[in-house]
Amino acid sequence: MKPKKQKRPIRSRIEAVIKFLPIFEAIGPDDFTRYCESDDGTEERPAIGHLEYHPAVFEFMQACYENGLVLSFDWGAWSHEALRYMNDLQLVRS
Repeated sequence: MKPKKQKRPIRSRIEAVIKFLPIFEAIGPDDFTRYCESDDGTEERPAIGHLEYHPAVFEFMQACYENGLVLSFDWGAWSHEALRYMNDLQLVRS
């Protein structure tokens, strides 16, 4: 199977995501995400829950995918190579 050809980031694709800049500038830092605690019915427990992004963040992410600005990558296949870099800082410096 041939790998899918990646789209080059041309002006229209960049404009599709750059329009989010004023939206993000208007969102307060504490409003990009919020922690949603899951209630498991116990009083003494470690914090369990999840982060919920501002709706504009989801729209931005979707626009990035739709415009070819997020490249697919097989992280699992690369994991052995990643371990080499994690274990040998000289590789990172090179």
